[in-house]
Amino acid sequence: MAFITNSKTAGSKKVGERLSELIGHSERLDMLVGFFFFSGIKVIYDALKERSAMTMRVLVGMEAEYAMGRLVEGVGQGDNSVNAIKARFFESMKKIVGSDSVDNKAFHDRLALFVELLESNRLEIRKTRDPNHAKLYIFTMDEESKTVKEKIWITGSSNFSEPGLKLRDELNVEVSDYGGDEAQKYFDDLWDKAVPLTDAEEDRMQLIKILRDASVAAEVTPYEAYFLVLKQYLEYQKSNLNEDRLERILKDAGFGKYRYQVDAVAQAIQKLEQYRGVIIADVVGLGKSVIAGLIGAMRRRRGLVICPPGLMGDKNGSSGGWYEYIQKFGLKDWQVWSRGELDKVADMLTRDSDFDMVVVDEAHNFRNEGTEDYALLANICFGREVVLLTATPFNNRPSDFQSLLKLFLPAKSSPLGDIEEQFRLYQKRYSNLTKLQKELMKPEPDWKSIHKAMEKCKISPLVPHVWDNLNAAKAECAKRSKKLANDVRQVMEKVIIRRNRLDLQSDPDYSKEIKNLPEVMSPKEQFFALSKEQNEFYDKVINEYFGEDGNFHGAIYHPQDYTVDKVHDDAQRNAKTADAVVDAQLVFAGVDAVPEAGHRGCGGGGDDKGGQTLLQNQDGRSAGGKSRPQKKCGGDDGTDDQEDQHGPPCGDNRGEGTGPDHLHQNDENEAGDQFADELHQKLDDVVDLLDGLGNVLGLFAQDQQCDTHRDSHQNDLHGSAVLEGGDVVGGD
Repeated sequence: MAFITNSKTAGSKKVGERLSELIGHSERLDMLVGFFFFSGIKVIYDALKERSAMTMRVLVGMEAEYAMGRLVEGVGQGDNSVNAIKARFFESMKKIVGSDSVDNKAFHDRLALFVELLESNRLEIRKTRDPNHAKLYIFTMDEESKTVKEKIWITGSSNFSEPGLKLRDELNVEVSDYGGDEAQKYFDDLWDKAVPLTDAEEDRMQLIKILRDASVAAEVTPYEAYFLVLKQYLEYQKSNLNEDRLERILKDAGFGKYRYQVDAVAQAIQKLEQYRGVIIADVVGLGKSVIAGLIGAMRRRRGLVICPPGLMGDKNGSSGGWYEYIQKFGLKDWQVWSRGELDKVADMLTRDSDFDMVVVDEAHNFRNEGTEDYALLANICFGREVVLLTATPFNNRPSDFQSLLKLFLPAKSSPLGDIEEQFRLYQKRYSNLTKLQKELMKPEPDWKSIHKAMEKCKISPLVPHVWDNLNAAKAECAKRSKKLANDVRQVMEKVIIRRNRLDLQSDPDYSKEIKNLPEVMSPKEQFFALSKEQNEFYDKVINEYFGEDGNFHGAIYHPQDYTVDKVHDDAQRNAKTADAVVDAQLVFAGVDAVPEAGHRGCGGGGDDKGGQTLLQNQDGRSAGGKSRPQKKCGGDDGTDDQEDQHGPPCGDNRGEGTGPDHLHQNDENEAGDQFADELHQKLDDVVDLLDGLGNVLGLFAQDQQCDTHRDSHQNDLHGSAVLEGGDVVGGD
């Protein structure tokens, strides 16, 4: 007995390698597998070609579907009759062999061998009546090898696929000295009860026909290729478009005729008829609004336009915008609404629902499904044809596309499939690849974090060099990102029309027209001479609103404050300012407990100036400019250090509630002496600081970078104690 794990350890074998070795000494291979994956043929392809006399019996225990870009096993649903099981198997084979993901040279080669095995009756396939996820490989040895071993069997976790036989960590056991007859009986019992898929000539020929004619490897004659291209071209051009009428509409509207716009209208009408919606995503300057206006005019639908307020124009249609477009294109019964009035649109539709089309300009603004505006727009679009205009349909993530699609397609059962599930998986892949890319781009990459991100992306450590070479890892990440983009594009291209100037320039018909379109130039500086009044007004706006002490304090209005040098300088300045505020806080929080030099009493040595020294200037004013009466402990004259019936105890009993708790957490004597020594060292600085404390706090209020620091200290100040009429109140 031996274990086979697909381990990378030197000297260990992979399951596929061991199968190939045993095929070279066998006359028959019996396999019980979840599904007969074509990638498994790839692993043992060379061994099968060499062993031309060997036969195979494959017992399939599960059903499979090609979904969301990959093949997945599943349990068959519904009718479990022989004909139903056959039908589901052949249908799944069509989907698998016709998928773009298997369109490569290796698959073409494997498919040819698969057909050869079927035609020569060397391969039989059956399907278990009940689901069976076991993996069992039984080798009946040839005459020469039977003298040593008659049967060798392998069982474990490896399915008949490339990952299971070669790439993924698995655990399998090979047994040759016992259990062979029992394993064979288990297989034969299942085989006898299973549904035959290739026993009958009719079934075998049906499978061969699927492989030859319905797969990506199907042979195409030059004649067939010509008509296939011609058919696609005609379908691309075909529409119910009346070009004579379209030309009249363009002429009446005062627009010239461009072939690329006419073709876009034809394609859009096709997509509207098939999907009830279309996304026109041409780049800026190619006339998306003109295309949408033509669509509305050609469809003869009553419609709504929802756009940013700046694109509405005025209602008489004299200053551009959508009001002008609907007038020029003769859309007399159309309405134009600002995207900020969606609630009013929804309310209007409860009274007048006779609208068949919705045009949404700048549709990328509705990429977030969690907003109230999106919910309103979705209800407005429900049951109507939808034309979405945006030059940037993809803003941040694949879910942006999903949001747009759900404005005109049902999430679960659309002609594009289950778009909610599709884009959930796309978004998951995107998020994982984004995390991996961030790890790879760090100045000092952490391989532990990179490997964790790779596991999320399902990047096998067996892919050469990827797990220990940064450039190889970056290349693999880029490759998978490109694959994701292609997968999303395959879904979106059915409902989207997107061209840029390079696309038009490369088209032999459109390139003649593109010369007449305005070109996007690089920005140029423009200087304007201002009058004296304009100059004064300009300076006033800049200084009063955007200056250092201006009314607009947000970071967006002061980007110059966030350059590297500026942030560094401000950080040093703010650190000093914060230090000063902490000192000031201590003074405020401990004012009734701050001793004069040599004394621990609250009132000082006998002249009631202990507090005045800290809180008042020479003229008796407080730091803020207002007179503050000073609190006295014990006797009214402030000279008695003993407890008085009119006040709380002083001296050693200060911690009983007269001051903030955090000043009394350590031993009373040590804390008080240490506090007095440190405070006297800073006394002169504190007096000066208090004079300008209001200005200091004002700087904090204006500096957005210090919000967190400021709030923290203010919370401490208010949470510890609030000076009210000279008394400390509200301490924690």
